[in-house]
Amino acid sequence: MSKMASRTRNTPVEVRRRTAVPVSEPAKSWNWLLLFAGALALTFLAFGPSLDGVFVFDDFHLPFADAHAGEMPARFWIGGVRPVLIATYWANFLISGKHPFSYHLVNLLLHAGTGVLVFFILNRLLEISGLKDGRRRWYALFGAALFLLHPLQTESVDYVAGRSELVAGILFFASWWVFLRSFESATRVGTAIGVLLLAGAAVLGKESAICLPAILIATDLFWAQEGVVAQFRKRLKLYIPFVLGGIAGAFLILRTLTTGGAGTAAGVSPLSYALTQCKVILIYIRLFFVPLGQNGDWQLPFFHSLGAGGAWIYVVALGSLCAAIVWLYKRDRLAAFGLLVFLLMLAPTSSVVPIKDALAERRMYAPMVGLILTVLALSLRLSVSRDSMRIAAAGVLVVCGVLSWERSEIWVSDVTFWQDSAEKNPANFRAYYGLGVALMKQGNCPRAVSAFSTARAMQPSDMQIAFDLATAYQCDKQPGRAVPILRTIVATQPSPGAYDLIGYLEAIQGHPPEALEALNNALRMDPNNAVAYAYRGLTKLALKQDEAAAADFARALEIDPNNGTASNGLAVLAGQR
Repeated sequence: MSKMASRTRNTPVEVRRRTAVPVSEPAKSWNWLLLFAGALALTFLAFGPSLDGVFVFDDFHLPFADAHAGEMPARFWIGGVRPVLIATYWANFLISGKHPFSYHLVNLLLHAGTGVLVFFILNRLLEISGLKDGRRRWYALFGAALFLLHPLQTESVDYVAGRSELVAGILFFASWWVFLRSFESATRVGTAIGVLLLAGAAVLGKESAICLPAILIATDLFWAQEGVVAQFRKRLKLYIPFVLGGIAGAFLILRTLTTGGAGTAAGVSPLSYALTQCKVILIYIRLFFVPLGQNGDWQLPFFHSLGAGGAWIYVVALGSLCAAIVWLYKRDRLAAFGLLVFLLMLAPTSSVVPIKDALAERRMYAPMVGLILTVLALSLRLSVSRDSMRIAAAGVLVVCGVLSWERSEIWVSDVTFWQDSAEKNPANFRAYYGLGVALMKQGNCPRAVSAFSTARAMQPSDMQIAFDLATAYQCDKQPGRAVPILRTIVATQPSPGAYDLIGYLEAIQGHPPEALEALNNALRMDPNNAVAYAYRGLTKLALKQDEAAAADFARALEIDPNNGTASNGLAVLAGQR
């Protein structure tokens, strides 16, 4: 090899680029269709099990889970802070009601479409950075396939509530793509409108898309062809509306976050959250390169000081990562740009605004593109044959696809989901509680008792866990274990429901006085409690007080004509006569 060829091969890509890069040609429609078909095939290969999945975790807090969803007006669906996202759930509800199949299918379609946009963005960025040969499309294809198949995407794709990332992501990347298509030219009014409309829609899908202006500015700063000042003059039609809209949007979002909405964390200071995020960001990076030990509910504890739990180590490590961006800027600008994109995309959820859960894998959905860019940039410097590169790339994609399939099978059932979460983090009481609820739905009462008992041991003051444990004991035909727990509950937080259950369980154990006392307490708290009347009727029936029992059954049916216990009680009385 000549000295000239050697020098060229070792020169950074951005230094080799020409002074002027031709405007990217519009993608042909058949390219889009072919790429989407391929992306859809990869998506189904990796995430196919999710089509048989059920609703889990926060899915039950979405609008379609409301018992009266079918009767609600349009403002119920699109009147909140994420109308674009909720509109997609509304469409699913109109198609299939509360059956989960169509919800999962839409998630897969959105993910495939986003993968196509990621290909065009990567291809364009590689072109802008100076990569001119035929490798560009192959590298972009690999990056897009990695985005599609990576196991970290399972939470966004398999989880119906994770669709917020998909909706915001596809609109975010569409806006960035419109910007990149005419990157070398001055921004026209039509382009500016397209970018702004897509960006606004992305934010209305999920607030974290507000980082898009920062991504566009970083793109200009890194790849300006005529100097930064001249580059920004070309963007005035875009950046002036962005600044004005961004100020208004940031104000509204901060107001939502600081007033306790959008999953914010009460009692966590911005400093504490920022310290914790230094560790979280490093965990995200580790999961990208080594996607093992994933968890649908991490419940990562917060750091409350620099010295707690070695928080300072993570602060130093993240500072070093930021320093690496500066160091790489002149040595490998594409790698530096990828790292910066990664951090900027994570900033809305991994900075100083406290969010209830410190770590959620779905937040890596869009930011992953930044790390993929960095991997592509560094792989361009490797002195290996193309055949070796292709074999390595294929191996990585196969491993990712297999891991995503296996991870998707965990999301199929709420039992497997919560069981996996509890095994990954045995200190997570919420995982054991969720497992108990899921097992109760299956009728597996003995295992539900075990799960609820573990959760209660971790959170002994949580009365909801205690009540559900008592219910599990009832289901497992252990009323003697349930009643003491319920009496503990009513001693601190009396409720008609708890008294109802005490009365019923005391009655079936042959303790009529205790049963009547509990049911009378329930009726004092709620005189229109049909359940209490029905249970009291059963107790009086056991005491041979037929007239009093009949009166209670009649009163229960007057309040609730569908009360089966009262109907059966009256039928028994009629048979005796």
